[in-house]
Order: sequence, then C-alpha cells, then structure tokens
Amino acid sequence: MIIDNISEKIENRFRIQNYKSLWLQKTNISFAQGISLSSNAQTLKIIAFCKSNDTNSNEWDIKGKLKFTLHNWIDESRSATLEREDAFFQSEFGIAPVTMNTHITFERLLERGFVKDDKIWIETDFRVQEISRFHQPMVFNFRSMMKNWVAFQYLNDTIYCSKEILSAHMKRTPKTSYACEKVYTGYFEQFLDIVHGSPVPVLKVTDLVAVVKDAESFGMRNVTKRLEPFVIYQSNLIEFLGPIAMNYNLRRVMHAWINSRSLLCENAGVFGKADLEILEVEKISGEMMKAIVKKVFESDKKKSRF
Repeated sequence: MIIDNISEKIENRFRIQNYKSLWLQKTNISFAQGISLSSNAQTLKIIAFCKSNDTNSNEWDIKGKLKFTLHNWIDESRSATLEREDAFFQSEFGIAPVTMNTHITFERLLERGFVKDDKIWIETDFRVQEISRFHQPMVFNFRSMMKNWVAFQYLNDTIYCSKEILSAHMKRTPKTSYACEKVYTGYFEQFLDIVHGSPVPVLKVTDLVAVVKDAESFGMRNVTKRLEPFVIYQSNLIEFLGPIAMNYNLRRVMHAWINSRSLLCENAGVFGKADLEILEVEKISGEMMKAIVKKVFESDKKKSRF
C-alpha cells in the first residue's frame, strides 16, 4: 500500500486518524491494511483488518501470523518490521483492527528515508493458521517459489505461479518471467485464484476489467467464459456490460446487455439508437452485430427509435 500526501495526513491527524486500503478477497476471507495517526501520540501505527465473507455464517474466528513492513526508500536494510505470531480477528468485535506501533515518530518518519515524494510504503504479510465457525476453501500462496514456476515481477512485489497450471489454460508455452511495469495492488492473485478453479470473488469494476484483460492477454478463453456468468448476474455491473462485452468479445454478456437495455427503455422491448452510441461499432464482432441487428428488427415491430 502506497500512501500519498503523508505530510498533510500527519497535519490533519486530529481530524482524520485512520487510512485503510481496499479489501483484498481470498475466497471467503477479506483482508485490508492501513495506518493510524493517533492525535494523542507522536508515532506511526500500522493496522490490519480481516473478516469472513461466508454468507452462511455470521460468526467467525480467524487466527494467523502477521508481519508489517514500513519500507525505507533509501536503504531497505533500515526498513521497520513488526511481527505478531497470534493475531486474532473475531466476529464478536466486528472488523476492529489489529494495531502495531512502529515507535517511529512523525518527525523521524519524514527525515529518515521513510518518505519519498511525500509517500510512504507499507506492506503486510498475513498467514492464516486457524479458522472456525465458517468454511474457507484452499488458499494458494503465490508469494512462495515453487517447482517449475513462472514469476510476475511488479515494481514492488513478485508473484509466482506453477508453469503447469498456466500451460493447462494457454495455447502457447508461458515464459519463465513477465515484467509488469506498475505497482502491485492485489487483483492479480484473484485472477490466479480463478485460474486455479476457485470460485469467482465479488470484484470491483476496475478489478473485473483487469482480470478479463489478463485472461485475454494470456489466451485463457476458458477463464474468460467462467467470468461471463458472474458479469451478467452482478446487478452493479449492468451499465458496464456493453463496453466490457465489446472490448473482450464476450458474446453472452453482449446478449445480456442488449436484453437489459430493452427492459430499461420506457417502452418495453425497444432497443434505441442511443444504446449503440456508447459503443465503438467498428470494434464489434460479426456475431455481436448480428445479435444487435436482430434486436433492432424486433424493436421496430413495436416502436422504432431510428
């Protein structure tokens, strides 16, 4: 997690104390990290959140080994590391965070190499050891090297995956390593979970587009097909279906989008010209164009808007 404008956040700590990342979901467990800038203390604290997403159970316990790292931009050997062998998260306490004090004062934080371009970089490693009162499928550890692995090298992290697993989905042989010239944000592990056959998690639109894009770039058409029902049945994604379907040639999604537009029109069943204006028609495949033309003819029988 890269935290911007840290000087301003320290100055405003009497008004806003906590800053949290977005949730990272691993099957039925979600995790988030952040910082706490207490108004009555002069040291930086790092916080972690964890919760169960199992809809069949409102009660849960999660125990694991927690490791925080506050990176030093100038000298990595001077980075601050905090560890806790038995970090507990329980439903009885909601999503109350586990907090650990770096004992680094705000003054030292700003002067000793922990800040670069007014940004700090924190990293959290949470290894789940025990769970109870809910179901959690197997979770893969993509941070550990494995036999015959493929490395995905981001600017701030490296993710590993079995070459055999990737080869099973790809038409070509995967390379030994892929350079990703961007900061890692966590979504790629969700993509690899899907590649390994785990249930498709609830994704934000940006993460969903990134996952579909990766599936297409690696030629994993079967992974893309697994995503189609999820895209179709997520009501919060309805307005994005057309562009997503067109950009990644998702025929089932395009049919669902056409039907959703018909239902939303003030006259049921009418597919309007404005619905096509949000698409780049030149990029639409022949199969999708036929589906659109068919819907237009059906609409014309009721009330054409062309």
